[in-house]
Amino acid sequence: MTSARILVIGLMVPAVLLSACEKRSEQTRAPAARAADTVFESGLTIALEDEKEPDPLKAALDKHSEQDHCRWQNLTSTSRTIHLKSWPFMEDPKDITVPAFGLSAWYSLDKAKASKDYPYEITPKLFGSGRPDSSSIVVED
Repeated sequence: MTSARILVIGLMVPAVLLSACEKRSEQTRAPAARAADTVFESGLTIALEDEKEPDPLKAALDKHSEQDHCRWQNLTSTSRTIHLKSWPFMEDPKDITVPAFGLSAWYSLDKAKASKDYPYEITPKLFGSGRPDSSSIVVED
């Protein structure tokens, strides 16, 4: 019986030591290595709120900076659809759905597209009065 206890304890000690080493290696990882696990986007987020214009109304994207992609944030309780009349992005053209209290995916500027305004419509409209949309993505050189 004593030899069985020694055998069990002998098997447990390496497992405990290995577990402690794994925890220690995570704690001593360089801050840069831990930061690499976190994704940070520097693009533009366009906010959608009831009874307000999209913010920003004219969303400027720049072909020559990190501000070359955008997404929409829906701060309303209703799912919204973004319809661009012409498509300035690298992704396949389609209507963009933004869930209630949610975010759309990121859309990256196609740098080969013309520098101009790309108007879009939001449905259902943000204003109950049916005001016309004047929102756009503005592509700048």
